[in-house]
Amino acid sequence: MFHRCSFSTALLGMLFFVIVILDFSQMNQADAQMFRMRSALRNRFCYPAFNVGGRTEFELGAKVPLFNGTDLSGWTNAEGNESDNWKAEENMIVRQKEGGDLYTANQYENFILEFEFKISEKGNSGVKYRSWNPSGFGLGYEYQIFDDINIPDNPPKYRTASLYDVYVPETDVSLLKMDDFNQAKIVVMGNYIEHWLNGQRTCWAFIGSDDWNEKVAQSKFAETKEYGTTPVGRILLQDHGNQVWFRNISITELKAVQTY
Repeated sequence: MFHRCSFSTALLGMLFFVIVILDFSQMNQADAQMFRMRSALRNRFCYPAFNVGGRTEFELGAKVPLFNGTDLSGWTNAEGNESDNWKAEENMIVRQKEGGDLYTANQYENFILEFEFKISEKGNSGVKYRSWNPSGFGLGYEYQIFDDINIPDNPPKYRTASLYDVYVPETDVSLLKMDDFNQAKIVVMGNYIEHWLNGQRTCWAFIGSDDWNEKVAQSKFAETKEYGTTPVGRILLQDHGNQVWFRNISITELKAVQTY
């Protein structure tokens, strides 16, 4: 099922290595989770770009904190001004009152976003990415954050770590921790997305695939023509009217360096 896609020779010590990637034409859901292989020597990822019939290789940049633990430098409200309803407190970003989402000042395209979050009882929030701001609200792909424990009848596509309203988590609700911080990760490479919660991948998607288009058509975004079309945007922490805490937020940007 796997094919060798490239060979490189390290000049130091005549060391050889192989980047292994999957032939997308043979991929199905059962083995898709195995296709993304990392080269320890070149510090890169490969992934199949299904829409162009090729493969794209991404190089990892440095892991950079998005929150310094003391103030909201690098974060703004939707209009790019200082937020008055979020605050930095004890190495956390805390929603203190109603007043809107909190945005990164910068925009991001391909990246690995890692963060920890804690949600209040029966709370609702989320982290959106590649977002833009039409009509005064942030629209983008969303890593949903929700109290699935105390609201067990929450529909699966609204559960924590879903791709909100589009892809349901493949994991059980018991993976979420209440009254404690959860570890989350979002991977975005070209048209490929992964969501992770507490060390387990919860869902994955190829933007623009037949499966994607079918699921979007059954979602609240069916009539939103921009959904799924923005390759770059800001990251935002959602104010949904409930208390939520974030900490240890960092990003590793990925640079497309080669296409096969």
